[in-house]
Amino acid sequence: MSVVPASTDEPIQAPDWLIDLVIKKPVPLPPAPRTAKHDKPPTLAVERYVDAALRNEVDRVSHSREGSRNATLNNAALALGHFVGAGVLSQNRVEQLLRSASADCGLWQDGAHAVDATIASGLSAGIRQPFDLSRIAQTDVYEP
Repeated sequence: MSVVPASTDEPIQAPDWLIDLVIKKPVPLPPAPRTAKHDKPPTLAVERYVDAALRNEVDRVSHSREGSRNATLNNAALALGHFVGAGVLSQNRVEQLLRSASADCGLWQDGAHAVDATIASGLSAGIRQPFDLSRIAQTDVYEP
């Protein structure tokens, strides 16, 4: 694949990480296990707790620095995988947000396949150990 810079008519080769980002498909993960205790819709307290966790983990990846980016991504995928396993967070949403955060911090330069593999590994481990959110679900939430 070639790209033509605005300043010249000569095409240049696109970097591999960009080609991977555009062409390669993400590695699919098995669906999150569902149990009867997770089939109820989440309470407002759980929704807020999960939303805050999601924002914090995505922000942490977005602002990670070279040398710690992959570990930060793996830890975020693991932490969010616990929520996916609990049935209160969409795996697809987590994957999309972590990919975007990885691009923000420059981790995509290491290759889309490596990023997807890290996300898949962390999510898979987290999904196998879902969080028990029952205590949070019982929390009263003040609504003004």
